[in-house]
Amino acid sequence: MSNFNLSLPNLKLELTNSEFLEATCDQINKDLEGLISNDITKNKKLYESPIELLTSQLCEIIHLLSELNKIQQFIYKVDLNENIFKDYITRQINIEEFSFQIIFREAQKIYLRNYFK
Repeated sequence: MSNFNLSLPNLKLELTNSEFLEATCDQINKDLEGLISNDITKNKKLYESPIELLTSQLCEIIHLLSELNKIQQFIYKVDLNENIFKDYITRQINIEEFSFQIIFREAQKIYLRNYFK
């Protein structure tokens, strides 16, 4: 790994690696701990289309977190850029894009953790 920058093509490539995908799911689940009982499941279908399925699962969780007024706590745990959260609240980005940004941030954590091992 010669680059700290986890771009979209790199993310898609990294998420084809089952260990990286599982670590990303585990990171999302870790950040959901204490907020809801739902989590990101690592079923066989997830490996066929990881970005789309993760996004779909996360959209459902975001709806639930919003209903429970816990979305801000989750975003804090994810350490998502505040401007992205504001864009979602003001409807400048849709829930799918918002979910993707969360996945991207969680994947960056895993990528950097692996880089600095």
